[in-house]
Amino acid sequence: MVRAMSTPETTAFTRDLPRHPVGEPIALTDPRHPCHPNYVAPRVTRSILRFFSYAHLPAHLQAVSRPFADLAAHIDATIPHNAESTVALRKLLEAKDAAVRATLPEVSA
Repeated sequence: MVRAMSTPETTAFTRDLPRHPVGEPIALTDPRHPCHPNYVAPRVTRSILRFFSYAHLPAHLQAVSRPFADLAAHIDATIPHNAESTVALRKLLEAKDAAVRATLPEVSA
């Protein structure tokens, strides 16, 4: 019996490839590969949306936070889920946090 021997380079390359749930490596040309231009991130990556909730805030801060939550929901519903849309949501969250903080009264030292 003849066995094919793998080189360290081949083993390292295939070991680092993303794998399909069944276990075989996913080629770069496969849309399931994270580097593929048509890759769609799993819905799980959108857990950032929980940070846009505003029901716990006082009414005057809810008024500031609500438009950001509405835009976040719009982005989630209409823009493909990929790295750039996740960045868009993260930056929107930063903007929302800054707007809410800007509304808070200044504390004198």
